Amino acid sequence: MKTESRTFVVSGGASGLGLATIHNLISTGAYVSILDISTSAGHYLVASLPPNRSKFSKSTSRTPTA
Repeated sequence: MKTESRTFVVSGGASGLGLATIHNLISTGAYVSILDISTSAGHYLVASLPPNRSKFSKSTSRTPTA
């Protein structure tokens, strides 16, 4: 699959498999939108990646509790 210059959305991207996926996509020339509940980890990750290749948004797929 051609990934260069394409944009991918990765949920849970600030750790674990999501983090590994982010690094793999960036290494192939892709752009990434990183979704994660951890704001500090997400911003740290974006700062460590090549400039203008990624953006972070805080997000969760958890069901809200009453």
